Amino acid sequence: MNKTTPTRYTYLPTMAELYVCEDSEPALIEAITNRAAGALSNPWRGDIFPSEITHTLYEAHTHGYPLRLRELLGAPVFDLLHDVVGILRHYDEGHHRMHDCFLPRYLDTAEAAARKEAAHA
Repeated sequence: MNKTTPTRYTYLPTMAELYVCEDSEPALIEAITNRAAGALSNPWRGDIFPSEITHTLYEAHTHGYPLRLRELLGAPVFDLLHDVVGILRHYDEGHHRMHDCFLPRYLDTAEAAARKEAAHA
């Protein structure tokens, strides 16, 4: 009889633990994810998972593309989907930048400029 080693469970950190963000931001990103996933729940768009939306929004928000999350959550559905689907499609996690000159409509340009200036100081 072949003995197998017991399965070890590893701790998987939450998105809020992986990325440095304010206390209110994880709840806002989850709410944006739920709203976008609900709007994208058509059968022809079955390839986008809520976890993918959450991860990509966290990644973009904390790496150079800070979003005005409260405004994005209350945005019209068309604007919400423009930003969420655009980020999913154009954000390159390897290089932390957007491709094809895409910029979200709810980008916090003042915060982005301050982060860029702090990085080059």
